[in-house]
Amino acid sequence: MAHPDEAVLRDPARLAALRRVNAPGTRPNEAFDRLARLAAKLLHAPIALVNFIDEEHQCFQGCFGLEEPWASTRRMPADWGFCPITLSSGKPVLFNDVRVLPQFRDDPAIDNLGIVAYAGIPLIDQDGRALGTLCVIDSRPRYWTEADLQTLHDLATTIFSEITLREYAEEQARLLEAFEHAPSLVAILRGRERVITMANAAFVRVFGPFQQGTPARQAWPALSDEEFRGCVDQAYRSGEPVRIPEKTVLWKGPDGTVQGCFTFVFSPLRAASGDVDGVLIVGVDVTEQTRAREELRETALTLQQSLLPGRLYQPDSLEIAGRYLPGSPDAAVSGDWLDVVPLGADRTALVIGDVMGQGVHAAAVMGQLRSAVRAYARLDLPPSEVLELLDGVVQEVADDQIVTCVYAIYDPADGVLCYASAGHLPPLLVNPDHTVHRLELAHGAPLGVKAGPFHSGRVELRPGTTVALYTDGLVEERGQDIDIGVEVLMKILGNHRGDLQQTCDRILKELPLANQQPDDIALLLFRVSDTWRQRQAVLPLSTEMVSVRDARRFAESCLRTWQVPEPLAREVVVVVSELVSNALQHGIIPGELRLREACGQLYVEVRDANPTIPHLRPAEPLEEKGRGLRLVEALSQRWGARRTETGKSVWCQFPLPRVL
Repeated sequence: MAHPDEAVLRDPARLAALRRVNAPGTRPNEAFDRLARLAAKLLHAPIALVNFIDEEHQCFQGCFGLEEPWASTRRMPADWGFCPITLSSGKPVLFNDVRVLPQFRDDPAIDNLGIVAYAGIPLIDQDGRALGTLCVIDSRPRYWTEADLQTLHDLATTIFSEITLREYAEEQARLLEAFEHAPSLVAILRGRERVITMANAAFVRVFGPFQQGTPARQAWPALSDEEFRGCVDQAYRSGEPVRIPEKTVLWKGPDGTVQGCFTFVFSPLRAASGDVDGVLIVGVDVTEQTRAREELRETALTLQQSLLPGRLYQPDSLEIAGRYLPGSPDAAVSGDWLDVVPLGADRTALVIGDVMGQGVHAAAVMGQLRSAVRAYARLDLPPSEVLELLDGVVQEVADDQIVTCVYAIYDPADGVLCYASAGHLPPLLVNPDHTVHRLELAHGAPLGVKAGPFHSGRVELRPGTTVALYTDGLVEERGQDIDIGVEVLMKILGNHRGDLQQTCDRILKELPLANQQPDDIALLLFRVSDTWRQRQAVLPLSTEMVSVRDARRFAESCLRTWQVPEPLAREVVVVVSELVSNALQHGIIPGELRLREACGQLYVEVRDANPTIPHLRPAEPLEEKGRGLRLVEALSQRWGARRTETGKSVWCQFPLPRVL
């Protein structure tokens, strides 16, 4: 006995499609019985079947000419007969006389149904899956013609039309039943006059009672306002759904006027011809969601504002201005942030970042990252290393989000800005002559994508030079190249010559996207002060040319020239001796000793080529070494150490008397 392809019969997608069309089943279907009867008549055959086949059974939802018990049971095993073979082949199967085919000699269907000649065609749905067969059976040999096969094709098309109509009718009935009891507002308008053909209880509760066939403008005057009427007309004209995200509606309740907020969708309904002949209106009550969203937004904004600096740190060497603006009322809070962090030796860290996405989660991640940046800033690391550490933090606390960031350090001693970018928009540098260009030499991947390493860039900033850091909300517009917004910002920066607070206000006023404000905006401007002054002296260090005594003499000479009081000068010289001694003994030469006086502070800095950072450690009572840094800590106001591109720097500072 020949067998059908089991893989086709048991295909999950095919079986799921069978269930969607309510087949197979043993319940007779009058329409399919009529089609079976018509097939038998047109092909002059005694038996015809509309047969749907699952993994276990063949189910005759339409049949003609079967004898008992098959006429009543309408079911047969899935591996009997020729219909399963027709289905699994996906092609018409024609047998003029099955008795001459030895592979079918033991098939039970031949004797049970009296099959001698068989003609079957698969019933294939719109997705190309065979769900069953249409077949005719004769009890005598016969030759099937092309005309017979074409007739079966035509009838098979009719079967699927019947299935489609039945599905449509059942779906319509289910929808109307669901609409009637749905908590959402549901109404259907038809024709040019927009007459009401259906409205559920929820719709009537808000807009009032109606008589079927009455134009909506007469029954429900509230639907005649310009926004409602325009949406209905647009759905008719365009054939596409139209949406009102939020609409406030007033209606009379048992205890007086009630106000609610709804989302309305106007969906076109089409006739059999394909033309739009009606509109389905669905209104969802979003009053509570709107209220909760506003409360959540206020909470998130409070959280975000609390995480942002209340007042930016203002070093003497820089003029700094910043702005943070939350998005429009329709936008959730997001993860934009900016910060200015004081570092050692009069250096300043300037940071801007953006956690992609919106909502409380993005704001919370932003808060964690801002705290991490401040913690890493205290380590006084180069910008590239700070971003490496932040990349690890993002992977731990927010591995599902992308974060961009620029971390920059300004050192007034060298007049140099060292910066690194993690996927962020490039900083903009405005020269004193008002030419503007982008800083793009140290651009890396966003944080969290594990695509490091990061690299630092350096640029010298002359007095009067301005640098702008900003987030994409300031310059990005959907559907437009972001470079266009950046170019507009560059033009504004180049044209404005006022102080930075005025520049911030002008940018937010003149930049189109800042006015639309679809997203949060963070803007940080800093300018090298052209009134800030410093005095500085540098002594190169080498094993051959310089001793600790030379360093002390160099320091004493500078301090006398700068008129530093004698008691303080002696303490400074002691510290110079300790730091230079450490550099010559434990560091890697060449290096340098640098003395600097600025804004009432005296800075001592010793650099060498050894990147190992010194640390305070306890010294044993009788130990002769290990007390140098303790002495530096005791005599100076503040001290620290950091890695540089060529090694390390150890520094300390002393407050100068006001007379200086």
